[in-house]
Amino acid sequence: MQNWRKNELLINNFNTFEEVFCNKIVNLEYSIDYNDFYEEIAKLTIKFIYDRYQKKYVTILFTDVESLDMKGGSSYGAANC
Repeated sequence: MQNWRKNELLINNFNTFEEVFCNKIVNLEYSIDYNDFYEEIAKLTIKFIYDRYQKKYVTILFTDVESLDMKGGSSYGAANC
């Protein structure tokens, strides 16, 4: 499994990406799609506000999701992938 926090696009656009600055999830989509071999794969797309002062949004697509655990705990909730 790759560490999505060390993604080149995130690092190039945000210097150091830290999930503590993810202020609010504004969109969450879970879907089933097919890969090149016509096997079902789960996809999870999360869009959130990264910096509420600069209004930066980040959309991350996770493919071949094996499990999803969502837990509430703040006014926005929390997601662990």
